[in-house]
Amino acid sequence: MDSALSSAFWLNTRDEVKQEEIDIFEICGRNDTDSTYQHTLFATSHFMIMPHDIHLSDHVAHKTDYRLADKYITVGLEWNERELVWYLDGEVIRRRKNDFWQLPETINFDSEAFPTWWGLPSDTDNGGEFIIEYFRYWTRK
Repeated sequence: MDSALSSAFWLNTRDEVKQEEIDIFEICGRNDTDSTYQHTLFATSHFMIMPHDIHLSDHVAHKTDYRLADKYITVGLEWNERELVWYLDGEVIRRRKNDFWQLPETINFDSEAFPTWWGLPSDTDNGGEFIIEYFRYWTRK
């Protein structure tokens, strides 16, 4: 969306002991202090042992030559027992060994404010609009 709110697609699972999270993408359409965010797709993985005694987190900040809020993008994640592979418009943008992500996870789409990351929306943002044209997933047999 074209505002200082995030547009995000992510997976997670949580129990009393651990939390697994795979961020397929987090993007920000506009940031008044750092315009590079408008061209950056974050592909992140988190694994936490509660109450956050252990927090493993890594990401790729994939840069594009266009503002992500200016066009529709197609994103994907291939998740199997060996690795996680992130895609943007059919191209691999990240690979990671699957060390931890073995449990079923919920599918989430959301928008959030990250005041310390890319600021708060301005009065002219009106919340923005995060549009999802379609969603699909496959399960291997």
